[in-house]
Amino acid sequence: IQASASIPIITVYGGFGLENSSLNVDYTYKDGETNIPISINLEGNNKFRSNVGLRIKLLLLSVYADYTMGEYESYNVGAGFTFR
Repeated sequence: IQASASIPIITVYGGFGLENSSLNVDYTYKDGETNIPISINLEGNNKFRSNVGLRIKLLLLSVYADYTMGEYESYNVGAGFTFR
């Protein structure tokens, strides 16, 4: 889920998500006359995460900052040029 609000030069945004993963593998390894069954079942560390951010647009230059909260917190900042 993501949402944002904008005024002419500032955009504020946020999001919320659920990470969900699993892996199930079943196969038989064959080496000549030997058959070895292999089974792997893994469950991911399924958790919620969210982020908030801010973008400022000045003419062609956009500057942003973003903070993500989850198992590992991260901060991102950047700048770029926008032509439209």
